[in-house]
This record gives sequence, structure tokens and C-alpha cells, in this order.
Amino acid sequence: ITSISSFLLDGCYSLKKIEFLGDVTKIYESAFSECRNLTSIELPENLTDIYSHAFDSCESLETITLPPNITKITYNMFESCSKLTAINFLGNITVIEQNAFRYCTSLPSFTIPDFFESIADGTFSYCKSLKSITIPENVRTIGQSAFSSCSNITYIKIPEKVTVINDYAFGGCKSLEKIEILGKIEVISAELFSGCSSLVSVNIPDTVTTLKFIAFINCISLTSITIPENVTTIGEKVFSNCINLREVYYLGVSNPSRRNDIFMNTSVTEIIVTDKYTESYFCEIKVRLNSSTGATTETIESEDDTTTNALEDDTTTNELDDDSTTTITNNLTTTTTSNQQTTPTELPDFTDIITP
Repeated sequence: ITSISSFLLDGCYSLKKIEFLGDVTKIYESAFSECRNLTSIELPENLTDIYSHAFDSCESLETITLPPNITKITYNMFESCSKLTAINFLGNITVIEQNAFRYCTSLPSFTIPDFFESIADGTFSYCKSLKSITIPENVRTIGQSAFSSCSNITYIKIPEKVTVINDYAFGGCKSLEKIEILGKIEVISAELFSGCSSLVSVNIPDTVTTLKFIAFINCISLTSITIPENVTTIGEKVFSNCINLREVYYLGVSNPSRRNDIFMNTSVTEIIVTDKYTESYFCEIKVRLNSSTGATTETIESEDDTTTNALEDDTTTNELDDDSTTTITNNLTTTTTSNQQTTPTELPDFTDIITP
């Protein structure tokens, strides 16, 4: 026997041990899939190829050693091997395909080879025992759901060469507290950090132009976020259900293309902007301007076109009639209404300036 054909022992639930006596070089697709009680398998030394789903759902398999000629982990090869804790490589692994270790819920660690340039879709999805992962410096692309629902990972660092992180790559990582993105990515993908309920710190790189829909939905521990000036598009419900999100810093000059539900069910009551900001409101939320002159103002536009200017160190609000206007120039405010004369009022000198 030189090969094990596809589905040869698929679903042999009572099979516990496999020994190879012949010169087997190939194990084809799903050859041992769903051998749920298989605990021991010693692969032949001359084995050169293992095809997809070969050990899929071998739920009792705890360890396996891959011979030196095996260089490729094919897609879904060890999927749902829920007791797998160790994989020993005698050769150099050059490729790991999608979903290779998905639902390996007992796998405590894994070293991705340094020369890898991509991490395939779903590679470590639902690896709930993974506590840390190191993404090699040469990686450029992280696939969809690559680390989704790895519920014990607390910190992830994205290297500088990464330019693409696909949808839901870290979604459902409930213990993830901090993610550091060094790569020059342009898109925060859809659902990228969805359900990361412990996330308190994440930086959005300056190179980002797009925040896709529900990228941060249900990040209930997130209290502050800075949106870079190059962002031109914000998708629907990006920060929805981030119930503790209060501080939002927007560094742009004008409003990006966006929906008004991006802060739905959050604690955001104002958007903090720079003195370069040219709009009067952001998603119908009042803004706080940090001007270079030291004056800090907040502006909100409501449905009846009433304009309110609230000063940070003073709780007094100037409420004007519908035909009233307010102009603020440096430290002097001038209020004009249809029934009143123009009256200059000296503003206080602000020393506490909130800078994004």
C-alpha cells in the first residue's frame, strides 16, 4: 500500500489506533475524518502528502508528529480535533491553508514560521486555549476570521508589513484587551473587532481611509477612540453597542461619508475635533473645537436650527431664538438677535485644552 484513499476510514467511530506497515507516501482527503476515538497515529517516515480534512473531527487525538517531507498543512486538516494539544514538525512547514486548526479548542500555543507572508482564512478560528500568538514580521495579509473567537488571547501586535486584515479576523476574541497595529493598513474591515468585549486599547493607523460596518460593535469596554484625518468613509453601526464609549477624537478637516447610526447605543455626547475642522456637527452630535487661540467651544445643530454654544469652564448656555446668530472670534463673542442690540462679552481664558 502506497496511499490511503479518500474517505477510506471516514466515520470509524470505534477506531483507536492506526499503524502503517507499508511504504505509504500519500494520505488523501478525509481518509481518517471523524474517527472520533482515535488517540494514537504514527505517520510513516516517507509520507510526502496529506490532503484536506485528513484528520478532521478526530476528537480524541491529542498529539501528532508530521514526518520531515510534509511541508504543507492543507485546509481543514486538523479541524475540530478538540483535544489536540501538540503538533510536532520534523520538516519545514511552508504553507498553512485555511481552517487548518479551526476548532482545535485545546491547542495552547502555536509558532507561525518566520518567513510566512500570509495567515489564511480561519486558520486558528475558535482555538479557545490559545493565550498568545506572535505574528511574524514578514506577514502582509491576515485572512478572514483568522483568529476569530480565540477567547483567551489578551494582546496582539500587528507587524509593520501588514497591509490587509480581512473581515472578522479578531472578532469574538472576548479576552483581547489591547491590539497594537503597526502596519500601514487602509481599511478597518467589517466586524474586525466585533464582540471583543474586553478591548480597552486599539489604535487606528493614520493610513486608514475606511471603517467598515460594525467593525467595533459590542466592544463594551472601549471608552476612547481616535479617528485619523485620512478617514473618508465610516460604515453603518461601526461603534454600535460600545456602551462605555465616551471620548471620540476626530482629526479630520471635514466630515467623512458616514451614516448617523455609527454611535448607536454608546455614551458619546460630543465629538472632539481639531481647530482645522470646518463643519458644525458630526453625525448630528455636537463638537468640541480645540482652537489654537486657547478658546474651547462646543456646537450642536438641532432640527429647528437653534445654535448653542457651551463654554467648558462655564455652565451658562446661550439659547437664542430661531432667527438668532452667534459668532465667536478668538476671545470675543458677539450675540445678535432680532430684538436685542449687539453686545460683546469677554470670554474666560482657557488653560485646559483637550487635545486629541
